[in-house]
Amino acid sequence: MFSTLRGFLDRHKKKFIFTGALIGGTALAISYAQRRLREWQEKETKSFLDMSRKKCHYGSIERNCNQTILNLVTSVSESIMKTLDTQEILNQLSSNPSNKAELWEELKVLTFARATAVIYAFTILVVTSRIQLSIMGGYGYKDTMEDSDLLNNDLRLKYMSMCNYFIAEGIEKLCKQIYSTVKTIISPIRLKQKLTLKDTEQLFWSIQASHCTDNDDPLKHMVSYVVIDYKNDKDRMLKVIVNETMDLLESDEVTTLCISSVSRSFSLFFDNIAEYFTPLSSSTNGKITNGDANDAEAANGFTDKSHLNSFVNINNVELPFIKLIPIINGLMSQPTENGLSGAQLSIIEQLILNDKLKVLGANIYEVFSN
Repeated sequence: MFSTLRGFLDRHKKKFIFTGALIGGTALAISYAQRRLREWQEKETKSFLDMSRKKCHYGSIERNCNQTILNLVTSVSESIMKTLDTQEILNQLSSNPSNKAELWEELKVLTFARATAVIYAFTILVVTSRIQLSIMGGYGYKDTMEDSDLLNNDLRLKYMSMCNYFIAEGIEKLCKQIYSTVKTIISPIRLKQKLTLKDTEQLFWSIQASHCTDNDDPLKHMVSYVVIDYKNDKDRMLKVIVNETMDLLESDEVTTLCISSVSRSFSLFFDNIAEYFTPLSSSTNGKITNGDANDAEAANGFTDKSHLNSFVNINNVELPFIKLIPIINGLMSQPTENGLSGAQLSIIEQLILNDKLKVLGANIYEVFSN
């Protein structure tokens, strides 16, 4: 019996070896596959949880960013109104001075410069705030995950003081740069010259185009308006994040986004101006030589629009340039309960809700959180 069994095994030895190897290899392969599957599942679960934590954390960062912008924008507006002040000229006009024509010439430049400065300053504020808070948010997430302390409270306060520097000093520098450009473009326009809505749009587009082609374009030199000199600061980490912020502000991608945002803001502002291109607006000739004390009142308010029920093709309406000055000045000068005019509020809202700027902030956060 044993000899028979031995013979059977000898005859089928290769088959048994092959079968054993096959079964053992299969078992090992199954075990390996199961282990790899568990590792993959754990990795995916960890990745999902990490993504969920990041999403929740960045949502908080974005809300904080929006609130920070809203807290600062009133101060930005007040700084612009103070630097490019039109009220003093309006007060002088109300007394019917002998140099009335000269005052209106200065008022027209200040009015266009103020509107332009609001758009540029709001854009710089929103972009800078998004970049700063996204960088801090990314580092903050790393601190949480790695139990480190890259950004302490003192560093955060110093870093965010860039916004205060922009309001205290940067805006004045920005307004001077914009005033110089605006004066070159607006000064040749005569006060009695009649303009259509398209002509008015072209004036603002000319101002933006002039900035874009200028070596001192504010959007290409945002660093000079918002970044404080930290060279003498002993905090190495502060210097690191400031340099990273400067690199982003000077990048072609951010500059392009800013130019696009400024263009959208101008378009929105044109929509506000268009409401006042009506036949009633053009019924007055805008004389500046007859000493009417109401000129100052008009320059600080709006044209009556009580007749807007009838259809009017605003593209065919012409207004004397002097009548555009009170419209533009009023749009940027009459604050609501939150300290901003209606036009300013609509500009800052569309900047905060700008999808491209949101994506920029999200991308920066993702880079610095990894």
